[in-house]
Order: sequence, then C-alpha cells, then structure tokens
Amino acid sequence: SIRSGKTECGYEVRPCQCTVWAEGYAPLTRTLESLIAGQVTEFDLERGEAPTVSGRIHDGERAVDKARITLSLLWWSGMWVPPNGMPIATATSDIDGQFRIAAPAGRYVLTIVSGGDEESRVVELPLAEPIDVDLSVDTAILASVHDSSGIACAGQRVALNGPDGRMVRVNTDTNGLARFSRLPVGTFKVQVMNSPSPNVFRGEEAVSVDLREGEERHVDLVIGLGTP
Repeated sequence: SIRSGKTECGYEVRPCQCTVWAEGYAPLTRTLESLIAGQVTEFDLERGEAPTVSGRIHDGERAVDKARITLSLLWWSGMWVPPNGMPIATATSDIDGQFRIAAPAGRYVLTIVSGGDEESRVVELPLAEPIDVDLSVDTAILASVHDSSGIACAGQRVALNGPDGRMVRVNTDTNGLARFSRLPVGTFKVQVMNSPSPNVFRGEEAVSVDLREGEERHVDLVIGLGTP
C-alpha cells in the first residue's frame, strides 16, 4: 500500500508512506524518501495479525463457492469507478461460501464476482462483523431517457454517483433504458451526460434517488431541458 504526492506540473520526488504486511505478520508503515531513487529499504516485520474482511456469499439459501473476491485500494479522493483497478489481495469463497482477506486498516473497495454477477462495495478495516452477500437480492436503478416529445433516446450516456463515492456510466439501449445493478442502500444522483466528448462532462439536472435494499427504482430523464 503506497501513498505519494502530486503537484500541478506532475509527479515529484517527495516522501511517501509505504505499508508492508505478510501472512502471520503485523502491517508496518514507514516513510520513504522516494520510490524512484533506486534505494533498497528493509522492513523488519513482527509476528502478529492484520485486520481482516470476512463474510459469506450465498444465492438465497444456496452457498456460493468459487466466487472471486478482490480487495482494492480506495483513492484518497474517495471516488472510484467499478471495478476498482488497484487490487492488493484476492481470495476465493469455499464450499460454504465463506471467505477471508487480511490487509492493513483503512478503506477499500471489495469486489465479488461469481458467474455473471459482480458486486462492489466500500469496506473499512477492521470490520465490526463479517459481511453477508446475498446474490439473489439485486438493488437497482432503471433510468428511462427520452426527449421532450417522448421519443426514447438510444445510446445516451447516463451518469450515476453513489453515497459511497462510486461513479458509474452506462449507455441507454435501443429503448432508451440504462440499468444500474447491485447497488448499496443510500441516496444516488442520476443524470444524463450532455457533452461533446467523453472527456468533458456537462449534464442535465441531476435527479436524486433514495434506494432501499432489494428494490428497483425507476427514474424518468428528459434531455434538452438542461443547460446547453
């Protein structure tokens, strides 16, 4: 786990925090002067245990084995795009659907993949208790996009921002629908992106959606009513 700095002109050589851990050894954090200076730094680990994230994955009453679980770093800004792309540890659920991953204390993105199902959530270690993942429960938002005359808009990019920092972008299908699946409980912002290029964000007015576990909320979005 590495934390470094950045200036407006790019990356600079400056001290950074580096954390090292191993099975059966407690995490150790040290300040390094540089990661590119070519110096070798030794970490004298002591026996101990790192915090763990553990839990059970199931589909209704059926335990899900061989699911792949990935623990990834969460950027300092707290914003992330599923699936988060900085994995530090992985595990596979056993025949009872149980899994366990050890890592230093901090906030991470936990991603679970089983067959065609993929679910991500933010976790903070150490956890107070194991997590329960029921793949039979799909909490979702379905956005319907059309113009002011009611014509469905295919290929329209829709943005979702979640209370846990997730940012998701989905294009509408031929019926003008965009579905955001396997979301956590909370309040989300959904809006149509109205930009000349994917690198420039400009959108219609955001719609706030309160989502409860297991429900699918429908959102009606009309393009052409926002700021051009």
